[in-house]
Amino acid sequence: MKLPLLYRFRGLYLGVATGEVYLQKQRSTTGQRAKTIPSHGDAPDAPDAPNELNWQQVCQEITQRLIESPWALPLTEHSPSGDLPEQNQSLLAAVLPMALFFHDDLVILDRQIQQLLQPTADLELEAGGLVLGRAIALICQEQVIPATLMPQLLAQIDIPHSAIKTGLEQVHRLLRGKATLMEALHTFAPSPVPFDQIRQPLSLSAQICLAFYCWMSTAAAFNLSLQRSGQYPLSDLSTRLTAALSGADNGFAGIPGHWHSAWIAGADVPGQHWQMPDALWATWSGCIGANLDPEMNSRLLQSAVAAPGLLRPRPQQGPFAGI
Repeated sequence: MKLPLLYRFRGLYLGVATGEVYLQKQRSTTGQRAKTIPSHGDAPDAPDAPNELNWQQVCQEITQRLIESPWALPLTEHSPSGDLPEQNQSLLAAVLPMALFFHDDLVILDRQIQQLLQPTADLELEAGGLVLGRAIALICQEQVIPATLMPQLLAQIDIPHSAIKTGLEQVHRLLRGKATLMEALHTFAPSPVPFDQIRQPLSLSAQICLAFYCWMSTAAAFNLSLQRSGQYPLSDLSTRLTAALSGADNGFAGIPGHWHSAWIAGADVPGQHWQMPDALWATWSGCIGANLDPEMNSRLLQSAVAAPGLLRPRPQQGPFAGI
C-alpha cells in the first residue's frame, strides 16, 4: 500500500478546494486565466463563473447523500434536499465522491454515474464521467501507471463513438512521446491561433483529456500539474479536474502546505475541513454514524485501511491461517 486510503480521500477534497481557490484568485487578480500559482495564504475574493456551481458545494451535497443513504440506489433519487446542477459540467463534481465511495465495486460505480448523467442527454458528459470515475477508482486501487493508464481506461469503458476516446488515445501518444505542454495544447486547441487571441473555451472532451495529460505528465508534482493545466485560456474544467485527480493520486500530504493553510482558514472549528472526506471514508469502511471529532480524526490517520487486495493477504497455511 503506497498511501493510506484516507489520504487519497482527503487529497481529492483538498484538490477540489485548491482548484476553486486557484481559479477564483486568478479571476480576482487578472480577470482571466493567470499563469502563476497564488502565493502562501492567498484567498479567493471573486465569484464563480455564471451558471456554474462551486465544485466544493456539489461535492458536499453528494457526499452528504452518500453518508445518509449509501446503499439506496439510485443515489440521485434520495435525499432530495439541496441542489445539484442539472445540465452543465459541474455535474462532473458529483462524480468525484461517488468514485471514492464505490471504487471497489465498478459495476455500481458505472451505474451510479450513468443514472446521474444520462438525463442530461449529453453523451460526451456521460463518457467523461465514466472515464473520470474509473480513473479515481484505479487511483484508490493503486493501479495507476502513467505509461499504461490510457489504454487501461479505454479497455475498461465502452465509449466507442466518443471524442473522449480519441482524445485519450492522443494523450497516450503524447505521454509516450514525452511531448511538451505546448505540443499538448496545440493538439487539443480547436484552431491554430495565438493563445492571446482565443475567445472560446476548449470542448468538453478536450478539457477532460488535457486534464489527464497535465496530471499524468507530472504525476508526482501537484503544484506543477495545477500550473500547467492553467496555461490554456478559458479552461477552468481542466484545472478543476487536474486538481482533483492529482490530489487523490498524491494524497493530502502530497499537496503543498500553503494550500492546506488556505483551506483550514475557512473552517469554523479545528478539524472541520476534514469532516466530509473523513465521514465518507468512515461510512465506506462500515463505520456508520461515527462521531468524527478531531480526536477521532487523529486515530483515523493511524488506521491501515485500503481497497480490497492491497494489504498483505492472510497466510493460507500455518498457525495464523484465516486470522
